Amino acid sequence: MRIHAIQTGFVKIKSAQVEGHGHGLARRLAIFTDRNWTEWLPTYAWAIEHKEGVIVVDTGQGAHLLETGTSYHPFVRWEVVFRIEREEEIGQQLRALGIGPRDVKKVVLTHLHMDHDGGLAHFPM
Repeated sequence: MRIHAIQTGFVKIKSAQVEGHGHGLARRLAIFTDRNWTEWLPTYAWAIEHKEGVIVVDTGQGAHLLETGTSYHPFVRWEVVFRIEREEEIGQQLRALGIGPRDVKKVVLTHLHMDHDGGLAHFPM
């Protein structure tokens, strides 16, 4: 079995998300008033080469999501910044590893944030 960490772009988030400020609702709202950003942080997807086929855990970001316009969701609009180039998407990176779409037997998403599910377009049903 081989495990590949595949970097799929970068993200910046507010410092209050990392450190936490206050308690309860005040802690949740603190990110909207925080003016401090982290440095660019890498986002990852994972490919596990298994004897029964490749398992992909999370699909990383998708450049197409950044090209389709501004989100109206307040968190995505003001509290997070994504950066990815087309060649950093998971599909291209899997091909560079010699893994084609038909080699992938399962895709597992840890949760539905765009830096975890944005590359789903590379895995047609």
